[in-house]
Amino acid sequence: MLNNLGRTGHLQKMQELFDEMKAEGFKVTRVTLTNVISWFYKGKDMASVACHWHKLRRAGIKPSAAIYTAYIDFLLSKNRHGEITHIFEEMLRVDCLPNSRTYSMFIEYLVNAGNPDAGAKIVKLMHCMKVTPSKVAYRILVNGFGRLGKIEQLLDTLSEMREHFYRPTKQLIPAIRALELSGKVEEAREISSEIMSYGNTACVNAISRNGVDIEDEGNDDDDDDGNDGVEADSVRTVWRSAHCSHILFDIGSFVNALYSWNSNVERVLEQENLHWERSLVLGLLRRMKNLDSMWPFFHWLNIKLGFKHDCYGCSFLVRIILKSTLSVDKMDFLIRELFKGVIHDRMGEPAVPLFNLVIRHYVGMGEVDKASEMLKFLKDTGLEPNKFTYKFLIEGFARCCRRREVVLMLKEMEESGFSLESSTSAEVINFLGQIGKIQKAYALFCKIFQSGRKPSCDEYKAIMTIYFMKGENDMALKLYEDMRKYGIKPTQDMYDLVTGILRKAYRFSDMQDLAQERQLYRFFDGRKKVLQENLLEVLFIFTTGLKHKSREFKPGLR
Repeated sequence: MLNNLGRTGHLQKMQELFDEMKAEGFKVTRVTLTNVISWFYKGKDMASVACHWHKLRRAGIKPSAAIYTAYIDFLLSKNRHGEITHIFEEMLRVDCLPNSRTYSMFIEYLVNAGNPDAGAKIVKLMHCMKVTPSKVAYRILVNGFGRLGKIEQLLDTLSEMREHFYRPTKQLIPAIRALELSGKVEEAREISSEIMSYGNTACVNAISRNGVDIEDEGNDDDDDDGNDGVEADSVRTVWRSAHCSHILFDIGSFVNALYSWNSNVERVLEQENLHWERSLVLGLLRRMKNLDSMWPFFHWLNIKLGFKHDCYGCSFLVRIILKSTLSVDKMDFLIRELFKGVIHDRMGEPAVPLFNLVIRHYVGMGEVDKASEMLKFLKDTGLEPNKFTYKFLIEGFARCCRRREVVLMLKEMEESGFSLESSTSAEVINFLGQIGKIQKAYALFCKIFQSGRKPSCDEYKAIMTIYFMKGENDMALKLYEDMRKYGIKPTQDMYDLVTGILRKAYRFSDMQDLAQERQLYRFFDGRKKVLQENLLEVLFIFTTGLKHKSREFKPGLR
């Protein structure tokens, strides 16, 4: 009942029911309190968030990540920035890791402060920690770069967003405007047409209107950023696109019925007067976990009803195939059949992330030959690989010490106009060191400076490891000193390497300083210190990035 009242926006009645629950003597658990605070947070009632936070503290209940996030947002809304550091560090001490909403909140505040570059740095750290950024985070970043006219960063972020199969929605209209103003008309038209394919024609038409408030156009389905206390969907979801004999359409029961797929189920579906709109189909595919029923249902929609699947719907089926216990050959056969029958002549460029999804999976399995064959299949369909395609393949061939293929991929990537990312560059440097090509590894490292950027910690670690393992400690020490000269501190995963370099150079005082720095990361032990360092780096980027607003926008406010 609390969830239903909160979901429908009846926050006062939810509070009354919560008070009644306590008066009746029921124990208030962390899950219940998380739900209540989350609904107040979604309803922008920050005063109630703070009130329940203090009740929680007095009751001695351990907060969840959702509660911490809501309270940090409250502190930010009151400009109590000094307390945020203590709350965030408390999260780490009690082993409560930030969730997707926490990172999205940080990114939103940074973008509102006019500093989307800092938000992009947080996204990179999320990738390092194996955390997938939410669609809300990407949408905020894309619009933030658009407002500042940073079109290249906008397009890069949009491309990365597509790799996670987050479809463009009407919330990206500010970015579309920015693309049009910068002369990127084709790119703007592509996004607009994709939004219109989901029934948002009226919203896209708003581009031509002046002074329109996009947020007043209605809520979109990409505002839900995940929550560890509240279900993303009600069990009784009202699907207005499904016209059947019941007012409330239970999508959970519908999916369960599809699991028993046979000719009878097929006949019943054909007799029902259902409007198979895209939102309904995606909702069903998202919930189906059984390949034996999902495969025939997917193709039944296409063959019997003429439903045209897009890359977002296909991605659900591809993921189920890749997670199945099928052999690699059977898996590859099904994926090729899917791509030939549905994608080849209907999707164009948005289909490339689907190929990348398969290539990345094969590389992770060590099946680099299968990944290479998928690249050839991609080209045979008339599509062009993007930078992520080359990234996965280069890293895969490097790990398998396939020198010839690495060189070919690097050359092809360069001819296509893509530059190496730091993680891929570090992987190639490691590979060249393993096969004894030290000079080539160093040449690739020097090429980073020529591209106009500074090497990352990963690239420094890779090249220093090569020279240290080959006994050339003087060169390793020089690289370490250059790294410090550029203002790059050694990360926790470099601790053993740097300590070894300093010990051989008899730099014992520097070793002691490094050991003291490592002791500052006292929340976690062992290998978890790397995770803690990344989390504190997120906090540092956020707190320093907020100051960007006062520096850049104060003169305008005056």
